[in-house]
Amino acid sequence: MKIAVDVISGDNPPEELISGVCHYISKYKDSVIIIGDEERIKKKLLLHPYERRYIDIVHTTEIITMNESPAEAYRKKKNASVILAAQLVASKEATGFFSPGNTGAALAAALFEIGKIKNVSRPAIAAVLPNIKSSTILIDAGANTECKPHFLVEFALMADVFCKKVLKLENPRVGILSNGEEDEKGSDFTKKVFELMKDIPMHFIGNVEGYDLFNGSVDIVVTDGFTGNIALKTAEGVSKTVFTLLKNEIQKSIFSKIGALFLKDNFKNLKKKLDANEYGGAPLLGIDGNVIIGHGSANAKATFNALRTLRFMDQFNLNKEIESAFSKLPETSDS
Repeated sequence: MKIAVDVISGDNPPEELISGVCHYISKYKDSVIIIGDEERIKKKLLLHPYERRYIDIVHTTEIITMNESPAEAYRKKKNASVILAAQLVASKEATGFFSPGNTGAALAAALFEIGKIKNVSRPAIAAVLPNIKSSTILIDAGANTECKPHFLVEFALMADVFCKKVLKLENPRVGILSNGEEDEKGSDFTKKVFELMKDIPMHFIGNVEGYDLFNGSVDIVVTDGFTGNIALKTAEGVSKTVFTLLKNEIQKSIFSKIGALFLKDNFKNLKKKLDANEYGGAPLLGIDGNVIIGHGSANAKATFNALRTLRFMDQFNLNKEIESAFSKLPETSDS
């Protein structure tokens, strides 16, 4: 197994992500292809002579920035790091790739260079969110702003396979994000999705609301990419706001500061659970190769965790399992 890593598309310097690559290699002894500025990569690897044996380098300094149009940049920047990463997967030189930064660029590169799994209509981003018990998969978290009802059925099925094979959940609970839990709630669109979901062999629990993302009552929350991305960004914003407010309150008096010292380990554990770097990134499901899209701020820890998840995706033949599940789907109609 060999994984491709784009180390120059994110906000952090490539040396930070290379540290994560080396940590991964030291633990799993897998081969990695690093895409980026060869001179900087080699200089960093002088500090890691053992891990260097497992690393190949593909040189480029071209990136697709966060404020570029993914479609236009994909056409014009053929040597962009994320495109080269996808090409390595398409040519079977790598089993998967990780790239932080421009989500649309990673999606375009994966879709047009690698292609979809057979019978999959649209790939979808599966964001992993912490809840009070473990984690919740939110799908789609931004790949498809316009959806047909049967797309959401496919998203749910891909996430169901991911949870069973990679996260080892025996019978994940699947819900549709709606404005109420009652069966009759929702828009015309979500009501159509609801009817289709009842015929799919999975643990469908019906409609769920926004707070269910975090209370541990559901394992997979399915929605369109527009709504899902808003939910994801809202969750990130609330998390940052709560920590800022808490920090401000602690600073108000000597007594609160002393109390905070006694809770230092608790705060550290909470911060770790809410840290996006603990999850590495979001798997892009439905692509005929393993792909994880990282946050622009991805660090060494995020890189290590992303590579570990890519390893599990390959180890458990995730895409073959998804293809098999789709071959058993009943014919659906959006009419």
